[in-house]
Amino acid sequence: MKPLIEIMNSNYNLNAFEQIEKKNSDLPTFRGEALREKYCQHMNRLCEIFRDFGNLKDVFNIKQTQTLLMTEGWQQETPIAFYLAPLQNAVHDTRECLLKMYGDGPLHCKYIIEDNQEL
Repeated sequence: MKPLIEIMNSNYNLNAFEQIEKKNSDLPTFRGEALREKYCQHMNRLCEIFRDFGNLKDVFNIKQTQTLLMTEGWQQETPIAFYLAPLQNAVHDTRECLLKMYGDGPLHCKYIIEDNQEL
């Protein structure tokens, strides 16, 4: 359960920072970078569990994914947007699922991480 709780907390903290960042752009960049780094570490660990014990067969690199999605202007480049738009939607859905799981609390999560089918 520890990796699942860690990613839920990391996602919640990153989401809270992003919400504050929308209202106040004067925030120190190192805080956002640190929260994104922790999120990437915890999500990588969770994906490793899904790969080793679940059905995840795809190659993953969460940090690279985040870097690509934070690149300015990719939405206006049609060939790049063709590949990155579905990726961004999947990341958004995953983060929303993690926020819901955080709100519901760890007692509503399945102990065997790969049995959390929505995630």
